Amino acid sequence: TAREESEGQSETKSERGNERPPANAEKARQRATTAPAAEDSVVVPPAVEEELPLPRARLDYSALAERTDEMERNLRERSMSGDARALPLLLQAQKESARALMEAREQRNALTARLKDKSLPQAERLALVAEGRALRVRTAALQTAARTSDARLQRTALELPNWVHPDAPVGDETAARVVTEEEGRSPLPPGSAGPPPEWWREHVQYAVDEGLVAFEEGAAVAGQKFVFLQREAALLELALQQWALARLLAFRPRRGGPFVPMAAPDMVLPSVSAACGFQPRGAHTQVYSVEGHRLCMVGTSEIPLVARHADKILAGAELPLRLAGFGHCFRAEAGSLGTASKGLYRLHQFSKVEMVVVAHPDHSEELLEELRGIEEALVRELELPFRVLDMPTADLGAPATRKYDLEAWMPSRRAYGELCSASNCTDYQSRRLNVRFRNEEGERPRFVHTLNATAVAVPRVILAILENHQQPDGSV
Repeated sequence: TAREESEGQSETKSERGNERPPANAEKARQRATTAPAAEDSVVVPPAVEEELPLPRARLDYSALAERTDEMERNLRERSMSGDARALPLLLQAQKESARALMEAREQRNALTARLKDKSLPQAERLALVAEGRALRVRTAALQTAARTSDARLQRTALELPNWVHPDAPVGDETAARVVTEEEGRSPLPPGSAGPPPEWWREHVQYAVDEGLVAFEEGAAVAGQKFVFLQREAALLELALQQWALARLLAFRPRRGGPFVPMAAPDMVLPSVSAACGFQPRGAHTQVYSVEGHRLCMVGTSEIPLVARHADKILAGAELPLRLAGFGHCFRAEAGSLGTASKGLYRLHQFSKVEMVVVAHPDHSEELLEELRGIEEALVRELELPFRVLDMPTADLGAPATRKYDLEAWMPSRRAYGELCSASNCTDYQSRRLNVRFRNEEGERPRFVHTLNATAVAVPRVILAILENHQQPDGSV
């Protein structure tokens, strides 16, 4: 119809204009439900779009349906659940319902064209009008069926994780591969079996004795796993963020521009969180939702920093984009109890400086190594004992194809503890957010790759500094 043609032209014009964000939710809804499909993408019905203006996911359903055996192995290796076997049937059902709907619309258009004939006999015209009414009812039913099949296909596909890098270790956390290990400085170095020096105190005792933290007051105000950092600890939190940002801004990469500092929102739409791989619902969610509002608290600034590019086509010459986000992170940490998570190690709220890179697909593996190198340099400057692990499949989560964890030695645990991580999410997030690039005008857009890495997660760094850099005179 003329309206559909107009809407299709509007979508094409928007892409040429570098996809400015929709002016309002209604326009966003129209774009999501009328935009031309690509790579077997399906139209997301309004019932599936919970928050606007997030664009529809553009998953490669045909490729997923053709690789069900590989995806099932991927699910087993990640210890995740998903119904990969259902995809071929769901895709076929979606195509058949879309075809039936298209045929019904073509019939309506043909009937409308015939009714424009002014010489049509009255009896025939009335018959065509009756036929049109019946066809309108049938088309509405077919549209409902198409939306339902679209929703089932997309819901099933969205539950599947990213593909695993062929070099990632297979198994649970015991299969992690040590990539780098450095000694640093510590009164109880890694591997030490004897008792600690008499003057040494684990970080909780030291911080409480010196008036650096207030755990009881934090619990009284907000509940367990909230804390007041005070005096030198509060200043150290600010200093660590400034130090990390200064190092990132001074970094001069071989490819692309420098890091751009970003103060991002601490709340996002639940659909944005889910598109980045952080599920806001479910019994085991780590995401805080804001009651009475369609918002949730971010677990990392990676989420808004990646999502700010949603529904855009970037210029290939701009890639890679490097962003340095700083702010608070909020995590429910459900089930995280015991001595391994006590004190500053696991909190519901903490400050962090995060690195996000939006990259050309050919360069994402190289950039993951770059991010890992930055993390190592930062921790090395703090003179902390640390090691880097190539994380196994069961510890990757849904978005990452490969992930490195940098662990600092934590004497109170007599073990290493995660300080930061670096992940390559390839096109997992960009397909869900429709973030693409092209090198030349007229070239078919491609999906970018996204990467993220921690520059400094403040409480754990403070923990590691207090425990590894204590001096006999009580100073740090």
